[in-house]
Amino acid sequence: MIIGAYTALSANWACVGITIVILLVRLAATRFRDKSFDVASLLVAVAIAISAGRIVMVYYYLAFGTSNDVLHGTREYFDESDLGRIKKGSILIIGSRIMITTFYWTQISLLLLFYSTIVRDSHWRNTIRVCWLVVLVTYIGVVLATTLECRPFRLYWQIEPDPGQCVRAYIQLFMQGISNIVLDLLLLAISWPILKLRHRSKAQAFRVGLLFILGFFTIIVGCVRMAYIHADNSYQPTRSFWASIQMLTSTFVANAPTIYGCWTIKRRRKSETLARTASRAGPRPSTVNELPFLADYPLTQPTVALIRTYESEAVDEKAWSRHIA
Repeated sequence: MIIGAYTALSANWACVGITIVILLVRLAATRFRDKSFDVASLLVAVAIAISAGRIVMVYYYLAFGTSNDVLHGTREYFDESDLGRIKKGSILIIGSRIMITTFYWTQISLLLLFYSTIVRDSHWRNTIRVCWLVVLVTYIGVVLATTLECRPFRLYWQIEPDPGQCVRAYIQLFMQGISNIVLDLLLLAISWPILKLRHRSKAQAFRVGLLFILGFFTIIVGCVRMAYIHADNSYQPTRSFWASIQMLTSTFVANAPTIYGCWTIKRRRKSETLARTASRAGPRPSTVNELPFLADYPLTQPTVALIRTYESEAVDEKAWSRHIA
């Protein structure tokens, strides 16, 4: 499936737009929750800046073209006057690949910070330390592969003589993709004991299980991305299209738990406020409406006690929600 430049650019605009919205919602939610910013907020801000910068880069390097597109006949028109544009496009692509790698690794770091908060008191904290080391080593490795696959550097935009396979950047592609898969598997290993914890409600088990499933989904997207890019001979619009898809996927997986947790805390705080009000003025009407089996009963003392029990159970998840956030 050959993806055109217009399709790749449209996918970039759509995916980056949704990505920035998700990241901004997370920033606003954590600001409301904690009244301050932390390391995770800094990583989110970096990811927003990278997303915005990548929009510009993708637009220009798709317009300029690359030496790989010319050499392998996927560029419709080319003459000697285009050499300057090819050089600019190739340099922009190198910068864009470093940026998208940085973006992926910020999302992995956000998930690792999330899991670190939950399992910091268990034997898995050693695994977390190892995971941080793997994050650093793989990031450096992918950046080096991005810049050093063609040596000397001018081969990235050379047309004649043929610079060889290095312009297709297969080493960079597979190193980035495999590193992402390894890190996702490490994160799944860390989340496994959380999934197996007892004394959790069905809602809690569902949230952690969903996060576990989404982790597998990101691995599948990464594998599909590498397969399509290799099948299309590393055609740049195809690479850009799938990079945008993976950007959106990784953003959703990394930030959805925190956004949901912040929303849960807000809901619990409202519930606590209503419960305190009800303790002074009797059961709130909305509680009775939420318990349809009490609707036809008078508000006798046993009925009020049952409503109090319902409200207490509703706020028991507060500590768990704080972890999710």
